[in-house]
Amino acid sequence: MIRNFSTILMVIFTMVLFGCGGSGGSSSGTITPAVTAKTITGVAATGTPIAGTIYLKDSSTPTVQLSTPIAADGSYSFDVTNLTAPYMLKAIGTANSQNYTLYSMAGAPGVANVNPLTHLAVTRANGGTDPAAIFVAMTPAQVQALQAAIATAISQIQAIIQPIMAQYNIPTNTDFIAAPYTANHTGLDLLFDMVAIAANNGTMTVTNKTNGAPVLTTVLNGTTLSGTVTTGNLPAMPTKVVGAVYVYTLTPVITVGGTATFNAIVLGVANQSVIWSVVESGGGSITSAGVYTASATAGTYHIKATSVADATQTATVAEIITSTANIGGGGGTTIPISGLLGGAIQGKTLSLTGTAAKIATTSSYTNGITTDGTNLFYTDGSSICQMNIATGVITTLAGVVSTSGSVDGTGTAARFLGPYDLTIVGPYLYVLDGNNGTIRKLEISTGKVTTFAGQTGVIGHTDGTGTAAVFSEPFGITNDGTNLYVTDNGCIRKVEIATAKVTTIAGVSTQTQGHVDGTGTAARFGQIIGITTDGTNLYVVDPIFVSGAIAMPMAGTIRKIVISTGEVTTIAGSTTVIGTTNGIGTAATFSYPSSITTDGVNLYITEQGASEIRKIVISTGEVSKVASGLFGGGGITTDGNAIYTVNAAIYKIN
Repeated sequence: MIRNFSTILMVIFTMVLFGCGGSGGSSSGTITPAVTAKTITGVAATGTPIAGTIYLKDSSTPTVQLSTPIAADGSYSFDVTNLTAPYMLKAIGTANSQNYTLYSMAGAPGVANVNPLTHLAVTRANGGTDPAAIFVAMTPAQVQALQAAIATAISQIQAIIQPIMAQYNIPTNTDFIAAPYTANHTGLDLLFDMVAIAANNGTMTVTNKTNGAPVLTTVLNGTTLSGTVTTGNLPAMPTKVVGAVYVYTLTPVITVGGTATFNAIVLGVANQSVIWSVVESGGGSITSAGVYTASATAGTYHIKATSVADATQTATVAEIITSTANIGGGGGTTIPISGLLGGAIQGKTLSLTGTAAKIATTSSYTNGITTDGTNLFYTDGSSICQMNIATGVITTLAGVVSTSGSVDGTGTAARFLGPYDLTIVGPYLYVLDGNNGTIRKLEISTGKVTTFAGQTGVIGHTDGTGTAAVFSEPFGITNDGTNLYVTDNGCIRKVEIATAKVTTIAGVSTQTQGHVDGTGTAARFGQIIGITTDGTNLYVVDPIFVSGAIAMPMAGTIRKIVISTGEVTTIAGSTTVIGTTNGIGTAATFSYPSSITTDGVNLYITEQGASEIRKIVISTGEVSKVASGLFGGGGITTDGNAIYTVNAAIYKIN
């Protein structure tokens, strides 16, 4: 027993001595480190999360295949710790009752989304051929060749669809595969809501989802991708309405007794269900699927969508019911009654008390102001600031209040030269840097400033694209979600948001100013300043110098420009009389009117000469006073609840 125990001790000692590297010899033991898990995660969606299964294959021989169900929010995750890169992915399932099979690639562990654009990129990398056959019988050489070509394919697709991405305010260098992605109907996901993207038989097609109109067609097997995006066939950028519900219709014009299908998008929640209703008794009926049957009586009716997840989130849209099928807007236009348009919340008719309260003091002269309904954005000297309406907290987004210049950059590294006005489109502010003669683009989330159109320090009148265009004295700016509209001395300039192309749609250059109603360049304006839009028409403030007047020698009119035709008419004011007379149309007078906004029903105008705010009922031309005692005639906007105006301070009229 003792001998055996000694033998056991010797064996144990020997194991410890040599197994743990405890001897004085040249050998040493190795401690194997813990293996860190490697994953590939992403989202599989096409405007709506794909309900189905996602597969992954690696580059080993033989290849290893994994699969997992796609989660309700479109997310998935694979553990690829022991697999060989690169990887190919395939998502199979349904979204909005449509079947999808989409492919993507991953060069290494990390993020790899699966969506129509990733599928397009893999198809392009495969020479225009559908990648299905490769996935079925994949070899390492094939998947490595795809991965080697994928970056170029993405770059080429980014370039050709740039106007589409710009339409929905998506940075043009967005990586469809690796960029952060959420199926929440914003960014790329919103793009997939608006357009259908497909690759069939070597051809890429993009069509308007709401009416089927062609947007882009190009072959995928050529040396380069070529083709022109028909921006006019793109659905309009959806307008955020009350709460977080978007609504659009497949048939914007409905005949008496006809039908139309409405669709709703609920932002920020997984549950996309809504309850549909018709507001007016006798206004027709609508099914739980959003199929609306119009009333037998012509009129204007309101269809309401209420989020099931949160009953406080609603959207109300209006359809004009008519016996003439050709009356109305183009297909796919979002038609909210209450929403952001032209830098103001429209569709909620304001009931104002006429009492003005100062809610903030600005650092310097302040002229321009706009809102997204949650924040006010305004110019302050040579800086751009943001004020949260609910809390009153103010932050500087870009520029320095007392330091002028023209420098692109981020935050306080950027420079402006006393910018006049600004308007908001999605995540960007477009700032009219009038003293520099340019339009600057400011990304709200980062403060990054770039020059969008115009040439710094060059004064003139030249239509062109981006910095090839020249402005004379740009003063007011607004937008309809697709285009910017700028008052520029004696004319109205249109700037396409997708391309930065600048054209003149009404009036002519400063040398031939005047006051003539007409169409396009046959019309004449004076020194036009403020501008707003209701999506169909532009409304501008047109002060007129009155000879012999002493102080503030400017009368003024309010002019309407029909966007589709360029037709200019005068809806209120006088060209010869300075005053503050209320009345209908040209019976009313103004004293140096300056800035303008609208709630979609009324126009609101600041007057520098009278320190008043005047209201014009758009349908009748009736002019009345809203508030007085305000200093100057600075910028003006509305969040749907109150009027905000600026001039060395921010005032609120409840």
